Amino acid sequence: MNTMNENAFSNSKGIRKLETGNYKIGSLFFKTEMLSLFDSDGEEINLDYQQGEILKMFLEADDYFLNKKKTIETLWPDNKDAAKTLAFHNRFNTCITRLRQALSADPNIEVHCKHKKGYELIVKDKTSPKGK
Repeated sequence: MNTMNENAFSNSKGIRKLETGNYKIGSLFFKTEMLSLFDSDGEEINLDYQQGEILKMFLEADDYFLNKKKTIETLWPDNKDAAKTLAFHNRFNTCITRLRQALSADPNIEVHCKHKKGYELIVKDKTSPKGK
């Protein structure tokens, strides 16, 4: 018996890309063109442009992993000035913190830090005893 929505592509991480190009992330819904996130009741969850772009990049990345340095270079291509490097890293860290807050509408969604490498978007499996 096929319990998966016929109009979606699934993976083992609880993230589905819909035929429309939008995503179902756990119980949340992300509209890629609008960079808008919605909870299970259809209420919009506030994301600024950069947080929306980062979420979209996570969803389009292999294994939902973002290399921090490459992501900063993509979001802020003018970050070449060594004197401003710390400012861009701080800006990125703030975006990740705020994105985590937005995604906390579903407690099964997490953004894990991979030390000195980047970040990974994870949807915990609710069916396993340990939630992993």
